[in-house]
Amino acid sequence: MMTTGEKIAALRREAGLSQEALADRLGISRQAVSKWEADQAVPGMDNLMELSRIFGVSVDHLLRPDGELPGGKEAGAEEKSSEAAVSGYTVSFKPTLTKKTKAVVIAVALLLCASVVCNIISLTWLVKLQDEVNRIPRNSNTVYVPAPDTSQPEQSDMADVTVDYSLDENDPTQLSLRISAMPREVDSEETAQFCIKGGGENLTVDTAYANGGYTAETLYPLMDEVSVYLLLSKNGTTRNLQVANLSDLNREFALDITISFEPESGGGLVYTTGTAGGFGSLTGKLCIAAQNNTSKIFPVSGRVVLCVGEQEYDSVMISGIAERVEEWLEPDMAYAEMYYYVDLPWDRIDAASYEEISWYVELTDNLGRVTQYTM
Repeated sequence: MMTTGEKIAALRREAGLSQEALADRLGISRQAVSKWEADQAVPGMDNLMELSRIFGVSVDHLLRPDGELPGGKEAGAEEKSSEAAVSGYTVSFKPTLTKKTKAVVIAVALLLCASVVCNIISLTWLVKLQDEVNRIPRNSNTVYVPAPDTSQPEQSDMADVTVDYSLDENDPTQLSLRISAMPREVDSEETAQFCIKGGGENLTVDTAYANGGYTAETLYPLMDEVSVYLLLSKNGTTRNLQVANLSDLNREFALDITISFEPESGGGLVYTTGTAGGFGSLTGKLCIAAQNNTSKIFPVSGRVVLCVGEQEYDSVMISGIAERVEEWLEPDMAYAEMYYYVDLPWDRIDAASYEEISWYVELTDNLGRVTQYTM
């Protein structure tokens, strides 16, 4: 039986595509494809539809667990007789069912019935899974934690965990969390809450109970690292079970930046040594390609900074960023790229050596975060 991730990997290889090539066709990162194939994340509905188009299969085929229904050969109701001639005599015989044969037939019939029941349960589960997939917000991320190794007792508290997270539609400084956790041991007398921790800020959320697990939806300030715990309380005693740990979120919800010089500008850093000493120059037209991978993060200002040694030597502002903010807010800008250009004016930089000169692009996004990028 193949999982959705295994199907994606197999179909990708059959199509002769690398993870990076498939990611380019979908307009996502290679890491996202890797998470799908490792069953650490579930593709959103838009990506499932695009995968079905690329591979020439249905969305249902990608989601439905593979496994042929056990088949059984029809047994004829009529008895067949055979005749054989032995020494001039005609001998007739009819096969009969022994007790052992009857037991085998009954066992096969029971297996077929059990198979039908299992397939009905699987189809019911598939419909529920499809509904869950449809409810996942666009551009969300999913962390799926499979059942841990029971040979390690300290890691065996949770039987199943799923955490969907994305930036909130109305406030991109808030992380939207959808949590589902199923502990191995459930006590109906226990009260349950999720505790979310990050950056010294704790949030406690009430849960709903269904099908042996606890669920909750909430908002939490965007932090670089967020941990989720399940608190189960009874008679003054609380069990504190770790559900998931989300890390490196600031980089995940950030701009993808590519920096290059326009070929015709002949730009770059040059150092010249003369009899009177040396000096550097940094000129040419710089191209900054910004891609937002969440449809929520975009630059609001930026500059190119020139340094000599440890000190800032000069800087030049990148024009056009503030004027194009409205373009980032358009619905079709998810995963889109926008280009900014700046002419570098430094034709003479007083420095003792080439190694003393450095430069970087500094961008401020709409969350107020300042990030430095280098070529």
